[in-house]
Amino acid sequence: FAENRPQELTRKLEGLREHPEMSGVRFDMIGNLQTNKINHVIGRVGLIHSISSVHLAEEVSKRSVAHGIVSDVLLEVNVSGEESKSGFSPDEVRAALDDILALPALRVRGLMTMAPQGDPVVAERTFEGLRLLLEGLRAEAAEPASLTELSMGMSEDFWEAVGQGA
Repeated sequence: FAENRPQELTRKLEGLREHPEMSGVRFDMIGNLQTNKINHVIGRVGLIHSISSVHLAEEVSKRSVAHGIVSDVLLEVNVSGEESKSGFSPDEVRAALDDILALPALRVRGLMTMAPQGDPVVAERTFEGLRLLLEGLRAEAAEPASLTELSMGMSEDFWEAVGQGA
């Protein structure tokens, strides 16, 4: 399962305590993560899909170290260049990747993006851009082994995302 609000994640996880048969349920954090909500998420989710800056990566790393855990994350990339979307530009993620990979208690599993809504051709191009970026980063990274995941696509562009490796 996935949640995009830390408060809702907390509520749902607390509700699951009443159902021991659901102990194997895993949640991912898919929404925007603010630094003041990191402690509500780390150690409670399988994967954080929305590391959108070096500063956020550093904070998740620092708090993961303090809690004695390793956090699996995806770097959010604004492939389409939309002003309304957050995340690294492709050039920013290339420049920052080795520094982020070197952070303790943080395991970068791959990349995440969102496509502009309403045009499957643009969505496919956006997802292709993320796939090609990941392939390039794997070739250039000092530690490429963990870079395997692509998180992209929503209900309306699901097929385009799967076609590009989501």
